[in-house]
Amino acid sequence: MPFVFVHGVNNRKDADYIREEKLRAAFLKEIVAPVAGINPSHDIIAPFWGGDGVKFWRDLAVIPSGNETETFGKEEELLPSIGIAHANGEIVEGDSLVSIAHKAPHVAIDLLFDSIAQGALSETDFRVIARAYKSAQNRLAQTDSSWLTRDSQNGLLTEILDEMEGPKAEEVFGGQRLWDMLNEGARRLSLFPTDQLSHALVRLTRRTLTHKIATFVGDSYRYLDERGDGSNPGPIASTVLGALRDGQKISVETGEPLVVICHSFGGEILYDILTKYADGSDLEIDTWITVGSQVGLFEEMSLLLTSPGRHDQNSLPREAVPSPVKAKRWINIFDTNDVLGFAVLPTFTATNPGTVKDYKYNTGYAVTGAHSGYFKWPSFYKRLAARLSEGG
Repeated sequence: MPFVFVHGVNNRKDADYIREEKLRAAFLKEIVAPVAGINPSHDIIAPFWGGDGVKFWRDLAVIPSGNETETFGKEEELLPSIGIAHANGEIVEGDSLVSIAHKAPHVAIDLLFDSIAQGALSETDFRVIARAYKSAQNRLAQTDSSWLTRDSQNGLLTEILDEMEGPKAEEVFGGQRLWDMLNEGARRLSLFPTDQLSHALVRLTRRTLTHKIATFVGDSYRYLDERGDGSNPGPIASTVLGALRDGQKISVETGEPLVVICHSFGGEILYDILTKYADGSDLEIDTWITVGSQVGLFEEMSLLLTSPGRHDQNSLPREAVPSPVKAKRWINIFDTNDVLGFAVLPTFTATNPGTVKDYKYNTGYAVTGAHSGYFKWPSFYKRLAARLSEGG
């Protein structure tokens, strides 16, 4: 079956949304699908509910104007692979792509392809990048011979490109286009400031940051308001539930697993569906993945539809709540810099032992950008595939 992806709050069908949708689809198909047992030819089912979110009829004119400045450049300047590798002691300040490749080839590949992904726009480019990244990962797994040993950046890129040779190389990897992207990615890496490892904070303009916060709060309130007493799903939950039904139908027809990925508030929406709106139905998810989500927080606040203390504070649970029985496995991922990403195990316990797990992931962003940074990077999908392969 295809993946079902449920987005979170603060999503509207603009250029950024469309770009990330293309990137996400390419890497889920090329990197994660084979590990999950899913045919990569399936389209990604991605119900869009942002159109039913909050609408600001005065375009947030209520935000006060003030001294709006931005320092240190853009949030995107720190790649997650840098943060992860630095935390693991695999790179130090002053390292070059060549020196990193010699001592930690896997880090060099993650750095280079994370950098390439920053500049890609078209669906074709994303597909080429995903395929090349997968080919590079396969080469890294071959430990019988050394790789990425040349002493120049151009030499390293040639080694990488050599792995993409074959009778259908032009069709699969784009030929000259891949070489151009490799060069551009390496160039972008060379332009990083020397103090990038310090995770310098970016100060966004107040209007930009406040707009994000207001839309997050507004979309959340919109969903909670339309939910009412929970007797019937509102427009947002209905959109997601319909997509889940579509995915389930293909899952039954193909015998492939049903894998649902939720970002941010999409996790709360799906939780309500699994525990309330789909209760008594045959809907069942093989693997549920929540990323930067607040499901654990909302349970602690008793704001989920089936929270024990939602209607009676005297019914607040003393022990962790069992996980949804309709999700056979639950993987929860959060960045410690993401103030909107929470763990689930403190408030939930696995219905079946070992089937609910929390994982940390370093998006490489400062606090202001971590929440939206997960799905932007090839290295995220590699780690997601590794977690899926662990079973449990």
